[in-house]
Amino acid sequence: MLAGVKPRLPVAGLLLVLLLGSAHSAQFPSAQFPLPPNPSTIEGIVVDAATGKPLAGLTVIPPWPSSWPPPPPNLPLVFPLVQTDADGHFVRDNIFGDNGRASVDFLKTNEDFQFRIFTIAPGQRLSNVLIRLQQSKPRTGLVTGHVVDESGKGAANVEVALYPFAPINRMYSEMSARTDDRGEFRLYGLKPRRYIVGYSAGRTMIMLNGPPPKPSSIPAVLYPGVAEVSRAEVVNVENGKEIRLKEMVIGPVRMGKLRVHILNRGEPAKEGIIGTGDGMRRVHIDAGADFWEEYSPNGPGPVSFGVRWTDPGSRDSEYSTSIDFDGADRSLEVDLSRVHGVLSVRTFIDHEDGSIVPFTANTRLPIGLKSRTSDGAKVNTRSSPSDLVDEYNGTRMAIGSDANAEFTDLVTGSYNLDRLDLPPELYLASARQGDRDALEDGIDIYTMNYADPDFIATFKERAFPITIEENGQLTRDLNLIIR
Repeated sequence: MLAGVKPRLPVAGLLLVLLLGSAHSAQFPSAQFPLPPNPSTIEGIVVDAATGKPLAGLTVIPPWPSSWPPPPPNLPLVFPLVQTDADGHFVRDNIFGDNGRASVDFLKTNEDFQFRIFTIAPGQRLSNVLIRLQQSKPRTGLVTGHVVDESGKGAANVEVALYPFAPINRMYSEMSARTDDRGEFRLYGLKPRRYIVGYSAGRTMIMLNGPPPKPSSIPAVLYPGVAEVSRAEVVNVENGKEIRLKEMVIGPVRMGKLRVHILNRGEPAKEGIIGTGDGMRRVHIDAGADFWEEYSPNGPGPVSFGVRWTDPGSRDSEYSTSIDFDGADRSLEVDLSRVHGVLSVRTFIDHEDGSIVPFTANTRLPIGLKSRTSDGAKVNTRSSPSDLVDEYNGTRMAIGSDANAEFTDLVTGSYNLDRLDLPPELYLASARQGDRDALEDGIDIYTMNYADPDFIATFKERAFPITIEENGQLTRDLNLIIR
């Protein structure tokens, strides 16, 4: 199937990176964040698609270079701030794309942004680009309510969060507010849509050197007092209307817990870090250890859990996994002995003249893998090599300039090809692992003690790249996703 481009860094996080004070910007580029060569530039005008009037004050955000690690939340200013002027004009430099494409965000607020995909070569300057953006609809929805404890007294400092009514894997907190001393809350400026309402203590970050988290005195629960998404009441928010929720009692019901079973059987002791959605803490894992870690999510949606440890003489290794949490009690197994998988990758191009040659474009061609398990858990194949980049619930495997790659310390298991971020002139023609069709039957990753056959991917050239154009300007490329 054809679909959009690869997932990008969440815009809110990237905006934080761009807008933090510039007093520290002299630290960049640095050894950790070296600027790639040949930055590109886009110069153009942004207008309202309906009226043609210029859109001023939009922040123009370049793509985060794929060669960089994810930014820490306190990262100082990296790229100079660029905004559209009164005429909608902007010049955005320091653009570093992938495979001849770059995703640029045009942001009004953290919740109001759009992006465009440009075909642009390293060092190229695109000029006189006209970008037409649809203006977002007004957001004047309002939700209010009252929260009490089991004695009937107003409960203060309870976080009330709205989750868009969507599949669990796309259920993120869109807006939240805390109750006042009387237990009253008010959520305003809401987008018209359907929501599920959650009540909790909110996120309390775990300190890296701190103890395990203690149970909160404010148990997480969904409106109107249920634990599971399937039983929650859907609230339909409309512009210009107030929805007053029924009084909510905190205490009698709470959402379920995530119990993670960590197995280190047959493995040496590890000094590492355990991470949940609330932060990370240091941990010592005994040789052959078998123990449980309990976690209470503060709302529905994707919940991640990871263990990272240092291997003497090599880079850190990591086993990370996630589930789609619907409010019911869940158990999750993290078997650290599985992080010994290997995979050899070879890539070829089948030219129109019938010749088949190695893919040697000297580009970071990501191959995404996604677990074939049916229990709702998604396991990353992230490992120690720096060219494995964690991407949501899969892994981007960057192929070297010789068209080959050897990956070690992967999580063993069976995987589907999930995402291939190809240059627009190529598409995936075939993929095999030994005698199996990897497009139909997936890829198996075994330990290094097993004679694992190579994974071979063959690409073909398109006669015409598939693009979407608007007024002669390329606005979006399409890339291939294998499901």
